[in-house]
Amino acid sequence: MYVKEPDGQLPDFESKYSDEPITDISVDVETVKQLLLHLNCDKSMGPDSCHPRVLKEAAEQLAYPLSLLK
Repeated sequence: MYVKEPDGQLPDFESKYSDEPITDISVDVETVKQLLLHLNCDKSMGPDSCHPRVLKEAAEQLAYPLSLLK
């Protein structure tokens, strides 16, 4: 069974997005470190081709540089 779409013009929808940059993001080193330490090492690599075990084992060294990225 097919659904017949109504003929005519589609309604206008409001955009949920703004062109203004987000400026109030705060990322601290300890939060990044905790997130890295809780990665699931049984998962496969992501699009960055870095295995979660590598990120987890290097959490102490990677937390500060990653916290600087915004």
